[in-house]
Amino acid sequence: MRRALGLLALLLLVAAGAPPSAGAALFFLFNPTSAKPGDRVAIRTGGTPLRFKATQRIRPFQQPVRLFLVANGVAPNVNSSQDPRLHPIGSLVPDKNGRGVMTFRVPQLDPDAYAVAGVCPGCARYSNGRTFFVLHVDDAIVPQFRPFMLLRVRAANSVAGPLERLLELRR
Repeated sequence: MRRALGLLALLLLVAAGAPPSAGAALFFLFNPTSAKPGDRVAIRTGGTPLRFKATQRIRPFQQPVRLFLVANGVAPNVNSSQDPRLHPIGSLVPDKNGRGVMTFRVPQLDPDAYAVAGVCPGCARYSNGRTFFVLHVDDAIVPQFRPFMLLRVRAANSVAGPLERLLELRR
């Protein structure tokens, strides 16, 4: 009994001293969730407040995460950061608490729903050495976050009206 309590205390001590996992719950949210090529869109890590600014990050910063857009329909088939179906959008640098935000211009893309893929060197220690990930959005994603994890790219000459924006929030 004494040995079990000692082991439990050691495990709790190690867990308390471990840095927050860069990859344990890594996901990204778009604002707005609908845009056309050339529009500016913000992307933030889950847990980062909506109005958070990059200047509010707390040092030390984590390693940059290179982000890409990938059509959600093909996302499960993308296994490499060299896949030509990936569209680079920049690098997000999370702070010591994993909070981060960046703004990018939507590249010239076909209208579709796009998910996030990334190269995260800091995630390797939490994901069996893997540094590349694709965040395919499907019904397994928590419904609360699902509508914000996809960027719906519209045709260049389209306009998102109030009704379309309302419907996006309900998806």
